[in-house]
Amino acid sequence: MTLGVQPGDFGYVLGKRGTGKTWQLLMMAHAAQLSGERVMLVSREMDRLALENRYDALHAKLPYQAFRRGELGNVLEKQYYQALSEMEGMASLYFPEFDGPCTPLSIQAMARQAGVTWIGIDGVYLVDNDEGLTGWEGRMSVARGIKAAAKQDRSKWVVNNQLNREEDPRNATLDNAAYSDAYSQFCDWALKLVQGSDERDQQRDAGAIPENPRRGLAYLSGPHQVGFRRHGVRFPRG
Repeated sequence: MTLGVQPGDFGYVLGKRGTGKTWQLLMMAHAAQLSGERVMLVSREMDRLALENRYDALHAKLPYQAFRRGELGNVLEKQYYQALSEMEGMASLYFPEFDGPCTPLSIQAMARQAGVTWIGIDGVYLVDNDEGLTGWEGRMSVARGIKAAAKQDRSKWVVNNQLNREEDPRNATLDNAAYSDAYSQFCDWALKLVQGSDERDQQRDAGAIPENPRRGLAYLSGPHQVGFRRHGVRFPRG
């Protein structure tokens, strides 16, 4: 990750429910769009409008809960519309809808048609496979298809998935991903998210608890253990 997401990369973000997987994906997509890349975001978990609203709040630097409730006030509302106006001059951003199966090949076809180079998938475990397989074989087919598409088009794919609920996120590995560990067999790097009390427990075990512990650690793993970054850092724009 030192040089950002590279062409041909298949990145994998995982964490327990509520640890910010969707926000992490949006932050990375936003950085790519700001750098001039055409971006496509596919969600099999979240309503399209809800995903768009999160992205708008992120771009406009708005408090999301107030934005969601319609309680921005005059100053922030003006900031919001100014940010929307600025987006008109940015690289294209797509939130596609699928009438039929949503598979790696159908996503790849849409990306090619739109000239997209950065593809994010929220809830990869819900993506259909192109071979009509079920269970673990179906998940393996999806992972294999994503990696093949990234390699063929030199595009960048980042997906997210959940950790099994019973797993301790501090000790969880890629084998503890919900539904299947198939994705880890094809991904180029993985980002494990840990938040809240999980982070404080990690710091307590290490004997170093700051006076004002902040939420959100993102652990990066790949061929070698790289370390961690706090949420909110500006990811390299590759």
